[in-house]
Amino acid sequence: MKVKRGKKDSGFTLIELLIVIAIIGILAAIAIPQFAKYRTRAYNSAALSDLRNLQQTEAAFYADWQTYGSTYSGSTQNATLTGPISNGRLSDGSNNSTIGVSKNVSICAAGSSTNYAAEAKHKNGDKVYAGDSQDSGVFYKSGDPGKALGASASALGISSSTQFSSNSTWQSL
Repeated sequence: MKVKRGKKDSGFTLIELLIVIAIIGILAAIAIPQFAKYRTRAYNSAALSDLRNLQQTEAAFYADWQTYGSTYSGSTQNATLTGPISNGRLSDGSNNSTIGVSKNVSICAAGSSTNYAAEAKHKNGDKVYAGDSQDSGVFYKSGDPGKALGASASALGISSSTQFSSNSTWQSL
């Protein structure tokens, strides 16, 4: 026995399909840029976390050795914080502290017996974060996405006497 089907039972019309495709296109146009922003924020958070870890390690280093350390990490997963060696003090290498660094995050610090300054940036992030021994806060400025710090502390223009709070290009976090 055959059942005769009406015209309505044969599937979707072209107009219905076009409306569904248009709705999916609108949702994709909204979601894709937001996803990119979420990823950039996650990259920035990794750099900020590594800077805060570096600040805590500097404080512990100072408590142990009464001097701040210096370090640089390009694309490695670890950085070694070492103190200045003067008059035979700390010359046995026992002053090294290892800091874990997130993937694609560069950190650098310049330290002396009284001060330190440090910066951190994720290669895919859009901010450079900084901190120093003078201020307990964290500072930031816009950085080039796709670039890591890529140089030593001296090449970046930071030294143990750098204060980010007095520099107008840095904003407080």
